[in-house]
Amino acid sequence: MNKLLSLPVQNTLGESPLWIPEEHALYWVDHGASTIWRWQEAGGPPECFQQPVPIYALARRQGGGLLVAAGLELARWQPAASLQTVAHIPPPHPAGLRLNDGKVDAAGRYWVGELDRANKDGRLFRLDPDLSLHEMDRGFIVSNGIGWSPDQRTMYVTDSRRYSIYAYDFDLASGSIANRRVFSAFEESNIVPDGLTVDSEGCVWCARARGGLLIRFTPQGQPIQQVNLPTTGVTSCIFGGSALDQLFITTSVSLVSEDQLPSQPEAGN
Repeated sequence: MNKLLSLPVQNTLGESPLWIPEEHALYWVDHGASTIWRWQEAGGPPECFQQPVPIYALARRQGGGLLVAAGLELARWQPAASLQTVAHIPPPHPAGLRLNDGKVDAAGRYWVGELDRANKDGRLFRLDPDLSLHEMDRGFIVSNGIGWSPDQRTMYVTDSRRYSIYAYDFDLASGSIANRRVFSAFEESNIVPDGLTVDSEGCVWCARARGGLLIRFTPQGQPIQQVNLPTTGVTSCIFGGSALDQLFITTSVSLVSEDQLPSQPEAGN
């Protein structure tokens, strides 16, 4: 990788980076501060939009603005407007259940998973453009990074607390998934797989929360590259910039232990 630059935002838990080419802008969230952030490529400081509830994931809407995952709801968001709920996650709602990471597929469907530490049976949902909601799979503890292969035949979903990235057979026309299997398994430890993105060569980039690095995997699941970061609290990544040749990486203060914080001034940037 080339030069590492930093936006000094010190997010409690930065997540869900989203590049919007028409705006030349990067959006992301800070779970811990209930904020949505925007940074524009032309320069200037990042903008911060305070929200009434924590926002866990962002997606672009064709009609403008964003779709956001907030608690157990999906809502529309515009910078100058309040949240407008478009879908509620159906029961059961065990203690601590909430939505976590989400992404839009190439047909405009929004996929989002649950965090379910209590029952360890979180669901994966698909929200279609007509706003119908479909349960697609279950059995997740902390559903996380989502992405697709360039040929649209494979879908990836991370479960941070099962220490695995899963792969599914994916059908773009129908939006169906099948044949869930382990794409890459990690040794169980406090260093867990988090958000991910897929590059133009079909390689998967995954953040290692509390591990201070990104790992790039071949389409066959073999690690081939490692990018070390100056903080252990690495959460997610996305390609962006005018040529899509910049890798934007979110990080977290809360994923860094108190004794490590003095030596990690970039935490949360």
